[in-house]
Amino acid sequence: SDAVIGSLQYMSEDGAITSAFQVSREEVNIDIFHSGSLMIHFLGYHTCILFKKTFVDRYVAPYGENVATSADAHLLFRIMFDLKKVTLLRDIVYNYRYNVSSNVHSSHSYQWHIDNLFAYKILYESAQRYEAFGIADERFFYELGDMLPLAARDLTKKEFSSFVAALKFFLIEYEMEKRCFLEKPSFSDRGKLYSWLIFLFIIGDNDKLLYLAVKFKKILLLVLRSKAICIFFAGIIARLN
Repeated sequence: SDAVIGSLQYMSEDGAITSAFQVSREEVNIDIFHSGSLMIHFLGYHTCILFKKTFVDRYVAPYGENVATSADAHLLFRIMFDLKKVTLLRDIVYNYRYNVSSNVHSSHSYQWHIDNLFAYKILYESAQRYEAFGIADERFFYELGDMLPLAARDLTKKEFSSFVAALKFFLIEYEMEKRCFLEKPSFSDRGKLYSWLIFLFIIGDNDKLLYLAVKFKKILLLVLRSKAICIFFAGIIARLN
């Protein structure tokens, strides 16, 4: 295998331990790009990946430097499509200790959000080389539902508008609109449906609705618990195709 993926847990300063990612079944030499949700977790919890040294030596890629965040993603997004086989282990391979008081309510700068978005530009450049936009789109939509609410929390309205403009340019550059309407979201997945609504507001230049949707994410997710409302939004998305 080119890499081993194990389990990941967090430990706070008060000693509380939280399982962040748990491998459900041990497997050897699997193709990660045809493993469904595993691909999402692979990109979301990359701290629990152990790369084979010969693989790292073969695919030398720069670690992100002079960036406010996502330095590790700069490396991972450049080499991920070169991974051929991976092995899954139940063993905990990473214990991550963090300070609750400095992490839970910490805010981020405008540059932090731009650097986070730039990591996805690297992902799409890699996907373009391997014609693997479907994987990149799935990972980006997984992130989008958190990316915008976090930006709305941290930034001024002027900064937020500037960030949304950069995000829209990114969506247009990689022609995401053309691909994303080919496959409808699962309307039983409130998180994914929420990301779709955010996406529609961005490409539709509905800045006011977008800002309200990200500022009141928790309320909107509660509303989306209603199957009837989910079907209503599903109809809107279907008509926009």
